[in-house]
Amino acid sequence: MEDDARIIGLFEQRSEQAIAAVSGKYGGLCRSIAGRILSDTQDVEECVNDTWLRLWNAIPPCKTRFSGRVYYHCGTPSLL
Repeated sequence: MEDDARIIGLFEQRSEQAIAAVSGKYGGLCRSIAGRILSDTQDVEECVNDTWLRLWNAIPPCKTRFSGRVYYHCGTPSLL
């Protein structure tokens, strides 16, 4: 099973693997919830896909920052 921090890292890197990873971990749960509300399987899949798109847009891409003598890449500090 995927670690949530790794999945978030994939989203920050804008890797398409992020969608596969989050779908693998939470897809069944999301489909189950949507299926209780919606009767059509196509509507369920569309709802789940919309959820992944909203998640993709909600997690900003990773940016490298510089602070003094330390670079921060995706929140990980590296000394010069």
